[in-house]
Amino acid sequence: MRSAPNHTDINAENFPFRLACGNLRALFKKFSEAAVLVRLAGILIVCVFMFVISEPVRADDDMQTLIQQADNGDTTAQYKLAVRYKKGQGVAQDYAQAAAWYRKAAEQGDADAQLRLGFMYKKGQGVEQDYAQAVAWYRKAAEQGNAFAQRNLGTMYYDALGVAQDYVQAVAWYRKAADQGAAVAQYNLGVMYESGQGVAQDYVQAVAWYRKAADQGDAGAQNNLGVMYELGQGVDENGVLAYVYFNIAAGFGDKKAVDNRERMLSKLTSEQIREGQTLSSAWKPQTALPERAKTWNIKPAKAVQKPAPTANTSSNQSCEPPTGGTLRYSDRCMNGDCVRTFENGCKKRFQAPYCYDSLSGEWAWKPNGC
Repeated sequence: MRSAPNHTDINAENFPFRLACGNLRALFKKFSEAAVLVRLAGILIVCVFMFVISEPVRADDDMQTLIQQADNGDTTAQYKLAVRYKKGQGVAQDYAQAAAWYRKAAEQGDADAQLRLGFMYKKGQGVEQDYAQAVAWYRKAAEQGNAFAQRNLGTMYYDALGVAQDYVQAVAWYRKAADQGAAVAQYNLGVMYESGQGVAQDYVQAVAWYRKAADQGDAGAQNNLGVMYELGQGVDENGVLAYVYFNIAAGFGDKKAVDNRERMLSKLTSEQIREGQTLSSAWKPQTALPERAKTWNIKPAKAVQKPAPTANTSSNQSCEPPTGGTLRYSDRCMNGDCVRTFENGCKKRFQAPYCYDSLSGEWAWKPNGC
């Protein structure tokens, strides 16, 4: 199962700090090697910078001073004042006032204010919902090179909101944002190439854009890249790598990736699953995903003919407890590859999910679920 295009609106509030850095604590817990900590320390510095630009209001910004500066035409003050009204920081939350101050800054050419005003028109926050106005303000910011606005404008063309549906235009704006490194735009561009919407269908290009987004941690792109490897579309078929991408995406909470990972278990040998789990565990955010798997082309040995399993070791039905009763069991797992043995001798093989325990602050394979 493939992941659908991501059409969640991006604005300077919800993207840089919360989306890019919200799981930083979990990443520190999961990857503790010294080299990785150095890389994550670099990410932390970027996150601090993102926090500064995405949360511009500070306690020492006196309200009266801000109003005076904003009234004098200072776009930074107008923008900060809009954020205060939008979030209810130091004043009663007032979307209408927020939209009014965003408009003053936007009319002076502030791209971030134009982006947020477009967002408010799309959502109907503080203004009457108006998709055409949303498109107009997104376009002003996009033409100034704002990647978030470029991606949002592409989505408006894709969904036919405020403009006639135009996949060619959607691709054009996705590409502008993708070329600036916006992972969500890279993912959406990959979907367009895979489906042949707005461009000639090209699996190789789809894989290339999925990979760019997947390397940045986009779970939808990771899942779709796994499908491409599973089916051999745009790349040589490789079930081990497909499992790796599904496993990583599942760790980020992608539900389709969880289902895809379970399906792959029946297609791989134990050795291939172990390699897939090793490659998954070794991957680090903001680094290239693996492109090779040693065990995929190794054919299983055929010298020994294993006897057909008996009903009590392979039948799922025999693992079901009797009506009104229970069956005790024990689990034995290695890197998430588990065998559950019931007291009646029945055995079931399954993949344990990789879960983050907020209490212990650790990641672990949990056979009983997250």
